[in-house]
Amino acid sequence: MKRVCLFLLLPIICCFAQDVTKVSQFESFTGKITGNKVRLRAQANLDCPIIRQFNKDDVVLITGEKDNFWAIVPPQEIKGYVYRSYVIDNKIEANKVNIRLSPDQEGFVIGQLQEKEALNEAKVSSQDNKWLEVALPSNIRFYIAKDYVVKAGKAEDFIALSSRQETAKNALAEANNFVKKEYEKNKDAKNLQDATAKFENVIQSYKDCPEVIKQAQKNLAVLKESHLVKKGHLKKEKMAIAKEENPWQLLENSFYSTWSTFHPEKTIDDFYNEQKANGITLHGTLKQFKAIKNSPGNFILLDDTGKPMAFIYSTKIDLEKLNGKSIKISASLRPNNNFAYPAYFVNAIE
Repeated sequence: MKRVCLFLLLPIICCFAQDVTKVSQFESFTGKITGNKVRLRAQANLDCPIIRQFNKDDVVLITGEKDNFWAIVPPQEIKGYVYRSYVIDNKIEANKVNIRLSPDQEGFVIGQLQEKEALNEAKVSSQDNKWLEVALPSNIRFYIAKDYVVKAGKAEDFIALSSRQETAKNALAEANNFVKKEYEKNKDAKNLQDATAKFENVIQSYKDCPEVIKQAQKNLAVLKESHLVKKGHLKKEKMAIAKEENPWQLLENSFYSTWSTFHPEKTIDDFYNEQKANGITLHGTLKQFKAIKNSPGNFILLDDTGKPMAFIYSTKIDLEKLNGKSIKISASLRPNNNFAYPAYFVNAIE
């Protein structure tokens, strides 16, 4: 009789997102986010990097759990980065090649690739041509706190639900763009009627997307109120926005311009007061960052271990005077242009 020897393979404890979640016997499902600014993390703990934030009613595909976190399939727009020297003809030429969240040696490692493994959708990074931007392997998972997710359906419902949410958001964006491009040019009754119809269509067509409806109703109310303002009347503060060479000032001007479309009676001070009221508190060490193309900030905020946690910039605070110092800030979320870490505007130093 042949003897079969079973060897116990000791698990290697890794910090990577791809192999820490126990998924056996777990029934995957579609989850819905219950709050705003809910953080997606690279690991199932509060000390790891924040990859992005979700808003209420966003849907995610949950495939496992670890402690107080759900493991989710990464959103398709999130990419990984691999150093080009390890890749020939789109295949890995070394063992244990790191996949990072950003195209630099300090980027957080979320997984590894093995020799001869083929890359998915690889292309040269626009941020640094020494790196390749790649689609994440199918076994990588990110994490979100269980407290902010409810079950919305089975796993097979994810595509339909996420597509529905995206369609609703696009319809609202179309209505907003119409107001910005057409109605604001000529505030006549016809344009008001067309703009109103677009918002009302969103409200009637997407009753299963309550947050989109809530925003459409708010924008519609502001639109109707603004029509009562005499044609051509603009707040002096709007007219006073200067054209600045500072790219961060130009960026902030564009945010204020978009916001003021739906708040015609508000000032730029009102805008920043609202930003601060809805902002969050961050603390860490400030480090000046040599901005590259499309970078979402000119400073980086480091955590207690010296790892990057966010890009930041400000037009209200002189951050250069604080370079290298430990700071606590009131900050508002800004687009991160698909970089690895979230981006924030600094409202104030606390």
